[in-house]
Amino acid sequence: MSTSSPKTVFIVANTLFTVINFRSELIALLQSRGYRVVVLCPSSCSLSPEDESVANQLNEMGVEHVAISLSRQGLDVFAELRLGRELYKTFRSYRPYAVLNYTIKPVIYASLAAKLAGVPVISSNITGLGYVFTDNSLKAKALKTIVKLLYRVSLWVNTVVFFQNKDDLKVFAESKMVNSNKAVLLNGSGVNLSFFKFNPDKSVRKGGCTKVLFIGRLLKDKGIRELLDAAYLLRPENIEIILVGGLDDNPNSIGIASVNKAVSDGVVRYEGTVPDVRGLLEEADVFVLPSYREGTPRSTLEALASGLPIVTTDVPGCRETVIDGYNGFLVEPYSHEALASKILELHQNPNLFHDMRLRSREMAEKKFDVNAINERIVSACNL
Repeated sequence: MSTSSPKTVFIVANTLFTVINFRSELIALLQSRGYRVVVLCPSSCSLSPEDESVANQLNEMGVEHVAISLSRQGLDVFAELRLGRELYKTFRSYRPYAVLNYTIKPVIYASLAAKLAGVPVISSNITGLGYVFTDNSLKAKALKTIVKLLYRVSLWVNTVVFFQNKDDLKVFAESKMVNSNKAVLLNGSGVNLSFFKFNPDKSVRKGGCTKVLFIGRLLKDKGIRELLDAAYLLRPENIEIILVGGLDDNPNSIGIASVNKAVSDGVVRYEGTVPDVRGLLEEADVFVLPSYREGTPRSTLEALASGLPIVTTDVPGCRETVIDGYNGFLVEPYSHEALASKILELHQNPNLFHDMRLRSREMAEKKFDVNAINERIVSACNL
C-alpha cells in the first residue's frame, strides 16, 4: 500500500451491511468534498452472505474496503491486542486525515490506534449503549465495568463524540466516559427522504386488516418476546403481525424456534432478512418497535419517512421518534399487554391513521433528514 494524501477519511464499523445502509449518504458527501473514503471492517467472508454484494456496491461507489480481524463478540485479550496492532499499522500506512468510528469495538480500538498513529481528526458515533448496558445478567454487569473504563480512555483521545439521544449523552457524561465539551447531539443517523417516499394516497387497512410491521434483529432487547406475546393476545382480531429481520450472534438473540412456533400458530408472518424493505413499508399500516433502549432506531426513521404511525416504547432513543398520541403511541417497556393495547387502539380507530401518517412524515422531514445530519457531522469534524 502506498501512503495517501491527507485527504483520506476512514470509516470504521463492524459490518459492511451497516456501512452501505446507514453511511452511504455520508460517504457521498465526503467524496463530493474531495475526500478519498476507505471503509475498514471485517472481511466479507466472515460475515453474512449479503456482505459480498455490499463490498461490490462500495467498490462501485469508488470506496476501498480494507478487511480487519474484528470479532463483534467477546473480549479475548490477545485477539483485541492483535486488532489494535492491525488498526495501528493500517493507519500508519494510509495516514488518513480523519477516522470516523461506529459501534463499540471500533470506537474503542480504532480511536486509540488512530491517536497512536497521529491521525489529526478522530470521531466516534455512539449509536446506542448495547447489550452490556441494557442486560442485567452478572456477565453484563462485569463487562460494563471494563467497557466503561475502555470508553473513558478511548473517548478522551477523540476530537468529537456524537450521540444519538440526550439520555445516552447523560449516561456517558455522568459516568465520566466523555468530556461534555467534545459531545455533539445528533438526531440519529438520519433517513433518506428521497429513497423512503411518502405516498399520501396510499390505501390503509385493506379489507379492514391492520398490518403491523417490525423490522430489526431478533433480539430480546428489541422487545421481540413482548411482540410475540402481544401477537397471541391479538390473534382474535383482524391484525397481521409481520416480522422482518435475521438471527444474530448477540448474546440476547432469541432462538428461531420461538418465531417458528408463532408462525405455525398463525399469529405472525416471518419474512426473514429483506434487502430492500420499502415494499413492506408500503404494505404496512403501523410500525412497531418494543425495544428496551436504542440510539435512535434507523428502522423507525424509515417508517416515519414512509408515513406510518409508530407504536414504540417510552425509553431512550425510541421516545425521540414519537409524540404520544400525535404520530403514534409510546408504551411502557417489557409489557406485551400495553403493546397489544395500543396496537388494538389503532386497529379499532381507523380515523387515527390519516393524521398520524402525515405527522410521521412531517417529523421525518423536520428532524431526521439524513442530509442535514451529515452536514452537521462533517462540520463538527472540520471536514
